[in-house]
Amino acid sequence: MKLDVIIIGSATLDFFINSSESKIINEKSFINKKGIAFPLGQKLEGSIFSTKTGGSCLNVGTTFSNFGYKSYLVSNVGADLNKKTIQDFIKSKKNIKKTKIKIDKKRNTSFSCILLSNNAERTIIKDPKSCSANIIVNQKDLKNTQAKILFSSSLYGKRTNWNTIVNYKKDHPETMWCSNPNTKDLLFLKNNLNILNYIDCFFLNLEEASLLSNIPYTKEKQIFQFIDKHIKGICIVSKGKDGLTASDNKHIYYCNAYKHTKIVDTTGAGDALASGFSLMFRKTKDIEYSLKFALANASNCIEKIGGNTNLLTPTIFNNKTWKKYFNKLKIKKEKIW
Repeated sequence: MKLDVIIIGSATLDFFINSSESKIINEKSFINKKGIAFPLGQKLEGSIFSTKTGGSCLNVGTTFSNFGYKSYLVSNVGADLNKKTIQDFIKSKKNIKKTKIKIDKKRNTSFSCILLSNNAERTIIKDPKSCSANIIVNQKDLKNTQAKILFSSSLYGKRTNWNTIVNYKKDHPETMWCSNPNTKDLLFLKNNLNILNYIDCFFLNLEEASLLSNIPYTKEKQIFQFIDKHIKGICIVSKGKDGLTASDNKHIYYCNAYKHTKIVDTTGAGDALASGFSLMFRKTKDIEYSLKFALANASNCIEKIGGNTNLLTPTIFNNKTWKKYFNKLKIKKEKIW
């Protein structure tokens, strides 16, 4: 079966909550030195209570579907009532042509509680025993499929999953493999750095890049020197409100975030950036244009609650307002260090 994209990852329900009484605190033991705090032993009034579909598979799938890419989703759900919410969401996306949504009879559908701060940052609490943590991708799932892009995320550091995708890439070298790993994947990759050679587009945030390289996140130059030794393709490191830095082993690209964005919720921003870059780079082969589009998709995403609620569509992207912002954003390009 010929497809535009195969997407492998998690499918979740996300419950969002916020209280005006929450505060950002400094904490040296945290990677980014900050955290969200609530008054201890008190009953607080919440200002936001909302449930949305989420997870990398659904978030990424929505971006590709919005732009007409024929997609094949590989994920899993639990044998509970929540699975229908996810199944109904997938059915609502007309360009998702094929699915392999396995039902895990021993685990619940993945569920996350997302604590929003008053400055729109968030902390995500996940159930480590949910079905997403037990996702298994094997050769049968990808048999008789041919795609322009294979997008993987949330493989949970399982060797079976990584080997399956590496073997698919070996058999289909023309397929562009895009990887947006989670923390367990990064811990696995630290001990299997040779796998990075097969990846065409690799997406991390600054803290994840620090974890993979074992270099403090404040030392960006050294992090990219490490990455460029192991990745032949393109690596993009997102930096939140500071935009991104990318490398193609020839040049380093710096791009700020869009300044007009009114941040409401940053959940799904990484998925939006990664999927935006992947689809546009496969279409244009223009790194700078694709980086700007990736940031545009992430920028639109974070203006509403939910990882797939407010992703770009061709209509939104092609309006005069967005074109003005897009054309104004500049990228700084330098030769590799």
